[in-house]
Amino acid sequence: MIMRRISTRTLIVFLLLNFASSNGNAAERGGLDRDEIASKAAALDSLGNDEPLCGIYAASRALDLVGVQRDPSDFATLEFISSPQGSSPSDLMALFESNGVPATPFSNLSKIDLLAHGSPIVANVRSSPFSENYDHWVCAIFDGQSLVVFDGNASGISTTIGEFLAIWNGYGLVVGPSPTMVKMRVWSYRLFALLLILGPVLALTAISFRSIRRGRQSQWIPVWLLVMINTGFVVVTSQLLFGDISNHFRGINTAILPHHNPPWRTIDLEGLRGIAGNPSALLLDARFRDDFQTGSLDGAISVPFCTSQADLANVFSNVARDTQIVVFCQSSTCPFSEKLAEKLYLLGFKDVVVPTVGISEWEESYPLGELLRALEQTYEAKRG
Repeated sequence: MIMRRISTRTLIVFLLLNFASSNGNAAERGGLDRDEIASKAAALDSLGNDEPLCGIYAASRALDLVGVQRDPSDFATLEFISSPQGSSPSDLMALFESNGVPATPFSNLSKIDLLAHGSPIVANVRSSPFSENYDHWVCAIFDGQSLVVFDGNASGISTTIGEFLAIWNGYGLVVGPSPTMVKMRVWSYRLFALLLILGPVLALTAISFRSIRRGRQSQWIPVWLLVMINTGFVVVTSQLLFGDISNHFRGINTAILPHHNPPWRTIDLEGLRGIAGNPSALLLDARFRDDFQTGSLDGAISVPFCTSQADLANVFSNVARDTQIVVFCQSSTCPFSEKLAEKLYLLGFKDVVVPTVGISEWEESYPLGELLRALEQTYEAKRG
């Protein structure tokens, strides 16, 4: 939780401004149904989807998929969240053990494991395609037709295997089957894949060299052609077994997102002052809800940065994708606005703006006289 001191003067002015503006119609500015957006955002799970909680959410979803009904709040303890960054693999192993459900940790998992296990996997992924750090947990399961990913408390989202592989480091906890069964499956799949890839290569190479040794010139395969054929076979077969050919380029685009320039615009304090009065712009406060309730920009809606992608899709389901959205947080050093901007961009919003300042700089930029004049103008405008 972000903690900050609020002066009595600032608090009074904010209360007066909010009182004066409450008689207005800020929710109807620019034709946007802000009431609907705010209502959906306020209805999000009070426990939140903050990064430290992602592990217990993923684990509770995996338990649900194997027939054990538990509420995520039951696991919101230091026993299962041992650090401010969230749950470690050993924390999650202890969580499953406490519920009598086997969970087997494995690294270097791939597409073949996602498809063949048929069991939920608590996977270690990047919290955002824009991030370079694998610091997030989700629950993934192949339902026979598509890969379904559960992020936070949201409903499952079907995604392509190529895009999922692009954000997954291959580490996960396979939940449900006994550890012995999981290990047998994993190693048998890998042995099968190895034989399928190397078998034809070795056979073709052996036949070619046998022909050479017997002096059958007409049956020779030039070495360069043999290398090309074998290389092509290995690449294609590996992609079929471990990758997602049909979504290969979508996966590549997702994988390289951390190395792109941010897809949003930045503005300074003056730019924020100008855009805050734009009736067609949507102002989003990315801080935690408790911080939002201490005061925010007039007309802003609380959408915490830790809201899951699925919940955001529901909140903004009726918002045009060309709407200008301004995302701000506590200060110039606060990363929350960029985290929320990333998620909005992935939802298809192309006009996302992130100020280089936050609420702290906004408050400090207004002397008391200016604030009182602004209050008087606002009050007169509402009366008129």
